[in-house]
Amino acid sequence: MCIHGDVKSYPSAKINLQIDGYASQVVTGVAEKLPYPVVVGKDWEHFGRVLKVQVKDVELRKEEECSADIGRLFPFKDPDLFSTRARVHKSKTQRKLEKREWADIQDVEHKCPVQQVIAGEDMGQQAGDPGDPIPELGTSPTDVRKAQKNDPTLSRAYDSLAVANGHVLDALKHSQFPHFMLRDELLYRVCKHSNTGDLCEQILVPKGYRRQLLQLSHSIPLAGHLGREKTLARLLYRFFWPGVYKEVENFCKSCPECQLVAPKGQVKAPLIPIPLVELPFERIGVDLVGPLEKTAAGNHHILVIVDYATRYPEAIPLRNTSASTIANELIKLFSRVGIPKEILTDQGTNFTSKLMKEVCALLNIKSLKTSVYHPQTDGLVERFNGTLKKMLRKFVDGENRDWDKLLLYLLFAIREVPQSSTGFSPFELLYGRR
Repeated sequence: MCIHGDVKSYPSAKINLQIDGYASQVVTGVAEKLPYPVVVGKDWEHFGRVLKVQVKDVELRKEEECSADIGRLFPFKDPDLFSTRARVHKSKTQRKLEKREWADIQDVEHKCPVQQVIAGEDMGQQAGDPGDPIPELGTSPTDVRKAQKNDPTLSRAYDSLAVANGHVLDALKHSQFPHFMLRDELLYRVCKHSNTGDLCEQILVPKGYRRQLLQLSHSIPLAGHLGREKTLARLLYRFFWPGVYKEVENFCKSCPECQLVAPKGQVKAPLIPIPLVELPFERIGVDLVGPLEKTAAGNHHILVIVDYATRYPEAIPLRNTSASTIANELIKLFSRVGIPKEILTDQGTNFTSKLMKEVCALLNIKSLKTSVYHPQTDGLVERFNGTLKKMLRKFVDGENRDWDKLLLYLLFAIREVPQSSTGFSPFELLYGRR
């Protein structure tokens, strides 16, 4: 009977059948056209055994294909974990390193017996030395428990336990954070998150596991070679050990990849503080503010003058910023407060012109200039400029645009209040009264 339900007659023959090492003599039907040379059914005595072997081979191939895919997704993992039966193509550098390692192994085996090499003798290494291989993090919890108990750096944590396997040993310690807890014979540090206040349970890491944790939290692509603070935040979410802050800092500082791409330190020349001025208007700072919106009087700039001794400010509206206009306004100021010894300005053409140089030479005034693109040199004037502009924005609206009429009132407001740097108002320091 065929699969379709009809009955047909076929000649039969005895054949010796062998598949995957299983052999027997079977009686088969002979047909002219078949998709395969031999079609075996479940009635064959070795059918179940052969089927299991085939299923294992298929599963192995699928596992190898999956491992290869994982290797492509995570190229930073060990390539040996994802090697398949196909030939692994290695780079020239890898082949050179393997030859060098093989030569080193042969040289060691020639000098020392194999048993000594395995035991670490004559190699300058003892158990627990930094040269020992790093244990895998995938080890069982039993190994971690054993390593915790044998680690002398964690002995104080065992002595200060607040909770052990659900039983409170010390109520006072249990109410305080951080405290130490033993659960399933694993040692934890319990603390509160600084931002959220949530409880955080951190496994106390034995010495042998710390190096690999540092690498996983900083050096792999999923960690991104971030800095100290972000590496600490990632690590402290689940782990802790004595000295973790210093170890993370040293690990990040000594990371070769980070050092290669880190910007070179540019040492800047330190700023030299300007000496204190004792006499009013002995040194003044001068600057221009603008261009501003043109007023009805035609003014669009402000000439700002500040005394370094008393912080007494002057703000003069200007129709133009020519050197002659600025020189004329300075002469008017000098007629009221006296001629200063020093004038500090930026390197604008208004202040470096030939006319200004002649005025300074005629009045025996020393002209000081700020550094290029560094307004902090004349920080007192720059700070006042910002304060004055903020005050103008608050009082000038769409209808009233004559800001030059407000300057006198705003100057009075600044002059009559104490300055944070002196503790006195500029008016009081200049005139000796409030």
